[in-house]
Amino acid sequence: MSTQVQRQPLLPRATDGRRQGIVLSVLVHIGLVVAIALGLHWRSHTPEASEAELWAAVPQAAAPREAEPVVAPPPPAPPAPAPVPEPTPKVALPPAPLPDAQIAIEKARKEQERQAKDAAEREALKKKLAIEKAEKAEKAEKAEKAVKAERERIEQQEALKQKKLQQALDAKQAKALEAARADQLRRIQGMAGASGDAGATGS
Repeated sequence: MSTQVQRQPLLPRATDGRRQGIVLSVLVHIGLVVAIALGLHWRSHTPEASEAELWAAVPQAAAPREAEPVVAPPPPAPPAPAPVPEPTPKVALPPAPLPDAQIAIEKARKEQERQAKDAAEREALKKKLAIEKAEKAEKAEKAEKAVKAERERIEQQEALKQKKLQQALDAKQAKALEAARADQLRRIQGMAGASGDAGATGS
């Protein structure tokens, strides 16, 4: 018995869907690219260049009226010469200084006073600084002398201590030498068979 798959009439027929899908997708993309290119092309055009000159409105003045000729009156007759009085000598008074000049003079005077005051203050400050410097130098010199005297005193004390210590050491060594000599003498006498005491003269 052969087994055949019978198709049901209501089911769609089987097709190769992958190949048709790829073809359809490529066609749609090509159409989209063409549509975009046409859409951009019909809107893009080079604008026409145009030039315009701007002029400012210049006010126009009316022409001046024509002046009527003026008739000059005849010159008057020269008057008779008047007697010339003798000139009286005038005493020239010094001109009063202008207010601005007085202000400038007052400012200059105040400026000179201020400069003199500043110079005096600077000189006083210099003297004060010189005195302080001299006092500091004198104090430093006194302190240096005091330190030097103290150092010399300490050195003298150290030398005295060393001298006393040396004297004590010398005395101690002398005693030790004397004791060693007496001990040596006793030992020698003991070896010689002496019968005398330590104070014996050996006669």
